Amino acid sequence: MGEKMNGRQLQADETKKRIFQSAIELMAKNGYHGTKIGEICQAANVSIGAFYHHFRAKDDIFSVTYDEADAYFETDVAKLLRAEKPEDRIVAFFKIYAEFNQSISLDRIKVLYNGDNRWFIKKGRGMQKVLAAQIAESQSLGLVASDEDAESITTDLFVLARGIVYDWCLHDGEYDLPSAMQRLIVKMLHGYAAPCE
Repeated sequence: MGEKMNGRQLQADETKKRIFQSAIELMAKNGYHGTKIGEICQAANVSIGAFYHHFRAKDDIFSVTYDEADAYFETDVAKLLRAEKPEDRIVAFFKIYAEFNQSISLDRIKVLYNGDNRWFIKKGRGMQKVLAAQIAESQSLGLVASDEDAESITTDLFVLARGIVYDWCLHDGEYDLPSAMQRLIVKMLHGYAAPCE
C-alpha cells in the first residue's frame, strides 16, 4: 500500500512540476497576462482539472518559488546568520537574498515581477520572520533604533530589496546583484542606526 501511495505521490509531484515549468516558460514568452490556464495545461499535457488540483489560480503557480525560498531562509539561512557578527547579519541576509535571486533563471525572476503577484506583500512568510528576528536582535543590542518595530523595518528593507532586483531584471542581469544589494542596503541601514549617546 505504501509503495502505491509513494508512486501516486511521485506522479502528483511530477505533474505539479510539469505544470509549473510550462507556466513559467509560457509567461516568460507571453507575459503573465498573455498566458491562459488552458495554454499552460496544453503545454504541460494535463487536464484543467489537474491544474486546479495543484493550484487554486494562475498566480498560485508562484507559490512554488516562494515556498522554496521560505523553506531555504527558515532553515539554511537562519543557521548561516548565526555565524555572522550581530552587526553584520542584516547585510548578510540581503547578500544571501540577492544570491538566491541570482541563482534562479532571469526569465523566472522577470515573470515574478508583475503587478498581480501578491506574494511579495503577503505577511508572515518565513523569509520575513528570519529578517525580523535579526532586526529585533539588533534593536535589543542598540545597533538599530527602536523607534519603529522590527516588522515595519523589515517591510521597508524588502521594498528596497525588491526594487533592486527589479532594476537588475530591467538591466537583463548585467550587473552583480549581490554587490549592488549590499551597497544599497548598507546605505539604507544608516537611516536606522541607533543614535549615539
